[in-house]
Amino acid sequence: MTFAEYCIIFLESVGDWRVIFWLICIAIFALFRKWYLVLLVLFVLSNLLGIIFASKLLTEYKGYLILSLALFLPVFSIIICPVVAHHLFTEKEKASKLEKTSREMKELQEMLIQAEKASPLVQIVSGIAHEIKNPLGTILQGVNYLEKKLPHQQKDVFEVLSMIKNNINRADNVIISLLDFSRHTDLVLQPEDINSILESSLGLVKQRLKSRGDIQIIKETKKDIPKVLVDKNKIEQVFINILLNAIQAIPQEGKIFIRSYDKQLEIVKDDGPIGRRKGDFFSPGERTVIVEIEDTGMGISEENLKKIFHPFFTTKRKDGGSGLGLSVSQSIVSMHRGLIDIKSQVGKGTKVMVTLKITGG
Repeated sequence: MTFAEYCIIFLESVGDWRVIFWLICIAIFALFRKWYLVLLVLFVLSNLLGIIFASKLLTEYKGYLILSLALFLPVFSIIICPVVAHHLFTEKEKASKLEKTSREMKELQEMLIQAEKASPLVQIVSGIAHEIKNPLGTILQGVNYLEKKLPHQQKDVFEVLSMIKNNINRADNVIISLLDFSRHTDLVLQPEDINSILESSLGLVKQRLKSRGDIQIIKETKKDIPKVLVDKNKIEQVFINILLNAIQAIPQEGKIFIRSYDKQLEIVKDDGPIGRRKGDFFSPGERTVIVEIEDTGMGISEENLKKIFHPFFTTKRKDGGSGLGLSVSQSIVSMHRGLIDIKSQVGKGTKVMVTLKITGG
C-alpha cells in the first residue's frame, strides 16, 4: 500500500468521526450556547476516536506526517470551529435585534406623525365641547325651573320639556365622550385585581341591566388571577363601554358572558385581528391577563367591523349612541400598552377581548 493510499484511508476514517461529532457539537452550540465546555470535549473525542480507529494503519507504516496531521487537526478544530460558530450565531442575533429595533423606530415615527396630525384637531374638538357644554347646562337649569313653576295640568308642555331634557342629556353624553377622547391625562398605574374592576363596572351598569330584565349575566372569572398594572378608573370606563354596547346589542332576551384568565401569548403577525395594532407592546411568550365580554346579540357585519373603532361610527344613532365609546376604549387600552380585539358574527353575537400586562410584566 502506498503512502498516498494510507493518507486517504486515514483521513477518511478520521473525517467520518469528525463530521458526525462536529454536527452534534454545532447543534448543541446552537441550542445551548452556555455548554461551551461540552462542545470542546466533543471536539476532542471526535478526533481521538479518529486517531484510535486509524492506529492500526500507523503501526504498519511510520506515518509521522500522518500523526502530525492527526494531532494538528483536533487542535485546529477546537480553536477555530467554536470561534466560527460563535461568530455566525452572534451575527444572526445582531441582525435580528437590528431588524426589531428598525421596525420599532418606524412604528414610533408613524405614531408621532399621526399624533402631530391629530393634535390641532384634538384641541379644536376639546374647545368646541367646552363651549357647547356650558350653554347646555344653562338650558337644562331653565327647563328644570319651568317644570317647577308651570301648572301640572299642562301635560303637553311637560311632554315638550321632558323631550328637551332628554336631548340635552344626550348631547351632554356626546360632549363627555368628546372630552374623554381628546383628553390625554397621565395614567395612575397600580397593581389591581381585574375581577374587582369587572365587578365595579357591572355595578355601574346595574340600572341599565335592571331596565332590561331579560339579560342574563354569566361570570366565568378565574380566581387568584395575577394582578394587572392599570389605571383602575380608566380600565373601568373601558369595561363599562363594552358592557353598554353588549346590552344594546341584545334586542330581546339574551346572555352576556364575562370571562377572565391569564395566558401566555403566542407569536402574532403584524396584521392581527380588528383592534390589534401593528407592533404590539407584548413580547412573544409573555404572560398576560385577558378579559372577554361576549354577548348573544345581533352581531356586527364584516363591513361595520372594519370601522368599529373609527370615531363617531355607530349603528345606534337613534338610540343616542355617540360612536365614541370604542374609540375611547381603544385609546385607553393603547395607553396601557395593551390590546383590544373584536370578533363578531351576524345573528350570533360579539366577543370583545382586552389583553393587559401582568404586574411587573
